[in-house]
Amino acid sequence: SRDGGGISCSYDGGLNMTSCMINANRASGRGGGVYCDQSYARLNNCTITRNFAGVEGGGVYAGFGNGVFLTNCVLWGNTLQDIAGMEYNWIYAYFSMIGGVEAAGTNVDADPHLAPDGHLQSGSLLIDVGGVSVLPFDELDLDVDGNVLEVLPIDFDGDGRIEGASVDVGADEYVDLDSDGLPDWWEIK
Repeated sequence: SRDGGGISCSYDGGLNMTSCMINANRASGRGGGVYCDQSYARLNNCTITRNFAGVEGGGVYAGFGNGVFLTNCVLWGNTLQDIAGMEYNWIYAYFSMIGGVEAAGTNVDADPHLAPDGHLQSGSLLIDVGGVSVLPFDELDLDVDGNVLEVLPIDFDGDGRIEGASVDVGADEYVDLDSDGLPDWWEIK
């Protein structure tokens, strides 16, 4: 597509996404992973990787509008910048890792050690460094326990969302119950 190879939100629409992998999409223009113009996007615990944009914003492009809010997100390995926009003040990041952007505040600046499909690997500096206080509520009752006031209980794969000292950054919560250095999602595969 021209703009928004993975997701496009524009013109008074809005986007709220949690625990999503946005991986290996292409746009000939802007926003290989996510394109947001005259709209807003709230992305929580998402991994945006290996996307391509021909002009700018391989991972995320933010044009005019209400902004892009990234919480506990990973943007890494996207071609023609991991993030771009009309003005960087339209992009707000908390407890996130954005390739090519110097870490500030609660954000992390480190190689996330991702597998090609976006899962965290052993030794990642993104394990247990996310913000629990900014996790969204389980409004859709994803774990079917009748409690929609608890924080998000599961990750992209259905593993528990907090499996250590804190939440992990990105869509995947690293779980290695037998401590062999191989994540459980890989051993079960």
